[in-house]
Amino acid sequence: MGIQQNRQRFKFKDCGQLFTASNKSVSDSNREIWFKNWVIGKDTFDKISLESGYSKSTLQRYFYKMLSKAPILEFSPTDQIYLVLDGTYSPNDICLVVYRNFHLKLTQFYRMTDGEHFEEIAEGLQNLLILVLK
Repeated sequence: MGIQQNRQRFKFKDCGQLFTASNKSVSDSNREIWFKNWVIGKDTFDKISLESGYSKSTLQRYFYKMLSKAPILEFSPTDQIYLVLDGTYSPNDICLVVYRNFHLKLTQFYRMTDGEHFEEIAEGLQNLLILVLK
């Protein structure tokens, strides 16, 4: 029937109803890619918003849901891990603190907080040790 907001529109022949088809699996896959680019690649909400067409608040809502279901990372007790810790702040005073393995370039742990606080960083390191020693 045409294109609206960069999406194909369709029309039912029987009733004339217009609709926009969506592919849920592609949408979820894209959200995961944008989420990884935000957490690991350090893309900003502004950049992802431009690429995705979603507003920053919509992206924040998606990402915070994904953070609550974060995967459990596995470690080998024999691996040497050199961590780099960094906080990335969003405009609404939320800070994403990322613990990255320097040599492997992998995120080992992350948390949402309101700043880079010693107590929370120490707790994050303790959590990583518990995971490694299991």
